Amino acid sequence: MVGELRRHILDLIRGESFEKAEVFLGIMENIHAVLMDFDYPDAITGGLRRKTDVSRSLIEKTRGDVVNSIQQKKT
Repeated sequence: MVGELRRHILDLIRGESFEKAEVFLGIMENIHAVLMDFDYPDAITGGLRRKTDVSRSLIEKTRGDVVNSIQQKKT
């Protein structure tokens, strides 16, 4: 889900819809926060910890893309 949201945000950035992109970035962060609440062994969650780590990485990349795009638009 987080990966799909990243793709959507990149489309919004291309269309210069920065406010919407920030809203969806917040949704990505909320999803990550919920995933972090699951503190169970990987044998039970089926690799959820790795997926959570990947989602955090995608969120950070996306945040950087949004911020850079907003800064470029201002100049």
